[in-house]
Amino acid sequence: MSDIQQQVSKHWADSRTIRFNILAFLLAILTLVGENNHILKPFLKPEFYQIVVAILPVINIYLRSITKESVHGKNTEQNQVKQNQENNKEQDDETIRK
Repeated sequence: MSDIQQQVSKHWADSRTIRFNILAFLLAILTLVGENNHILKPFLKPEFYQIVVAILPVINIYLRSITKESVHGKNTEQNQVKQNQENNKEQDDETIRK
């Protein structure tokens, strides 16, 4: 089994990359709807779209480069154990601080 397969993964909703891409998708839909209805035209300059198109891949590449865990769609037993350990460690750290 490879290191990646043995690695504990996180739920997809905990992924900054996936959340960012969902936000980008919603922004694209809003922009499309807004442009077709001329709702956003008074608020957004034409350069806005060029900037967004240039920035989105850069942010996506950055988020992918700092990714340390794979993602999954459901909570496996291995991931539940890891989550419990992290929660216990956070509680221990809080107790020590008090």
